[in-house]
Amino acid sequence: MYILKLRSKKQKFKMTDKATPNPLEQFVLLAKTAKGAGAVELIKQALDAQGVYVFGELLDMPHIQEVVNIKKTLKNTQQQDSEEQMVTDSQVSMSCDKPSKKSSKTKGLRGSGSAKLWK
Repeated sequence: MYILKLRSKKQKFKMTDKATPNPLEQFVLLAKTAKGAGAVELIKQALDAQGVYVFGELLDMPHIQEVVNIKKTLKNTQQQDSEEQMVTDSQVSMSCDKPSKKSSKTKGLRGSGSAKLWK
């Protein structure tokens, strides 16, 4: 960010390349136009930037809010999908655990008659 510096007697403005007092300001300005993947990349850069410790102003930007809402929606959808998969898996495992009528008859025969035959 450029800061105008006033020279004393000549009253001319000189552009100097100095750090801004608010390092988040450049990210807020870029967030006005960044959308989608660009907004995600902007958030990553802001998180990695030195001297940026407060992100509320950036998070309040409309395009950043869109990204946050999309991420929340995707997370909720993934959780619902995994919960549905767990229910399906438990139903399948419960149906596999139930003994069939054929196997129960076999168990009864093994316990009673087979011991007598082998003696």
